[in-house]
Amino acid sequence: MKNDYKITKEDLKKTLSSPVRIKGMPFKGGIIKVVKEMLGEEGLRVIEKESKILGLPFVSEEIRESEWYPTGIFIEIFYILQEKFNFREKDFAELGEKVAKFSPIIRFLMKYFAVPEKIAKISAPRLWRRFFDVGEAEVSEFKDSKEEGFLIVRIKNFKLHPVHFFYLGHFLLGMTKLVKKFKEATVKETRSPFRGDKYQEYLIEWKH
Repeated sequence: MKNDYKITKEDLKKTLSSPVRIKGMPFKGGIIKVVKEMLGEEGLRVIEKESKILGLPFVSEEIRESEWYPTGIFIEIFYILQEKFNFREKDFAELGEKVAKFSPIIRFLMKYFAVPEKIAKISAPRLWRRFFDVGEAEVSEFKDSKEEGFLIVRIKNFKLHPVHFFYLGHFLLGMTKLVKKFKEATVKETRSPFRGDKYQEYLIEWKH
């Protein structure tokens, strides 16, 4: 599948006006925390300053985990990372996996469910409902053996930007890696509404 993860100014303008909302938790305990770790306090201040220019200003200290915010802030942050810090695919991939690793709620779910299949099938829809006010996530297939395994995750009735789906795929990969240590684990986008499909789909594969 051909991918185009560059965010244009037109893309940004469109997503900034999106009515879709997201809880403050993925910002506060997730992306803001990891961006600060990757770029330092100065990097975070640059992002906040640029957000005022672009149209959805925010101050990280003022974000509340239980409140709702425009999802366009996500793409705004990605756009600033792209333009000011030269973020490309490998950087957004790293960002997604690190956010999964540091997110308190992800760690809670990993401890709460002991069976990997149960983790996948229960945590995917539960996390989505906690974070977004539209759309849904489901695990349509899960198989595991002594040598290898895979799962297929689908995101339905949700469409923000290809770079967000790319990031999200690596966030899901990061979650998978928290279950246990694998010799190898990969994620691939197999369907996307940006390619004319009805939903976004990921194939996550691993080898023990």
